[in-house]
Amino acid sequence: MALRIVKSGYLKRFSKSMFSGGWKDVWVVLYDNSDLCMYNRQGDLEIKAKIHMKDVCKRFAFGDYTSSFPNRPDLPRGSSYEHVLAIPHKNNSQAKVFWFLCRDSNDLQ
Repeated sequence: MALRIVKSGYLKRFSKSMFSGGWKDVWVVLYDNSDLCMYNRQGDLEIKAKIHMKDVCKRFAFGDYTSSFPNRPDLPRGSSYEHVLAIPHKNNSQAKVFWFLCRDSNDLQ
């Protein structure tokens, strides 16, 4: 059975990479099996990262609730923490956290 796309679009993702760090646009797809897949660009076939949201649903946060996560990044000028998502890669308090920045509140719906 083919997976159905629930929502897709560009978000900004924060990276600490020494050479290409900061906030970069990534194409994100949420599938009906709760996989959140990240690609460099729309139409790419290679998945850069995948999070099974059902596994981490009790650990991710958005908006002001992200303040309890360690290493919360600074935002680009004009952005607001109310549009930030912090999603751990695994259901583990030590797991890598993916930081996303939405354009506006509509991206969070």
